[in-house]
Amino acid sequence: MANTTTPPSRESHKKLKPKPKTETKSWQTRNAARKEKQAAHAAALSEKTEA
Repeated sequence: MANTTTPPSRESHKKLKPKPKTETKSWQTRNAARKEKQAAHAAALSEKTEA
């Protein structure tokens, strides 16, 4: 897939831009959602085993 019409540019060696700081708390929300899912799943399982 070598493109021979254009010379290789040095732009590819640029560092990636840092991600915006808005995602700093994403792990907290994911953690909370996961815990909620686990609790719901555990409740469903306990209902199945009791019946």
